[in-house]
Amino acid sequence: MSKQNKFAIKKLQLEDINELSIAVFICKTKVEGELVKYATDIGGILLSSIRGKGLSRGAVARAFGGYDEFNVVFVMVRSEVGRDLVQDVSIKFKFDEPNNGKGFLIDTDGYMGAKAAFV
Repeated sequence: MSKQNKFAIKKLQLEDINELSIAVFICKTKVEGELVKYATDIGGILLSSIRGKGLSRGAVARAFGGYDEFNVVFVMVRSEVGRDLVQDVSIKFKFDEPNNGKGFLIDTDGYMGAKAAFV
């Protein structure tokens, strides 16, 4: 690798991290693995990925088996990149189309030791 292609990546320090947020994604089960990989590659840390439960708007379709399985994914991110992460995931997985999923961000006040995972 030539000297022109080398670049230094500064390792984050605790004071470099202002706030933390939790990105929540509701996605189809078949894309859950790809979504988790994409979100963690961008800089998020997977907290949990669970199968979604709840009431469906299409109760009649569900009675006949006409529904998709959904997962709920929780990813901890630095607030500085949280909004971009949710937007990038929403575009990549086409959350703007009906029945593809949703993504949103929850700001947190932080909790003890949470920032250390990013250092």
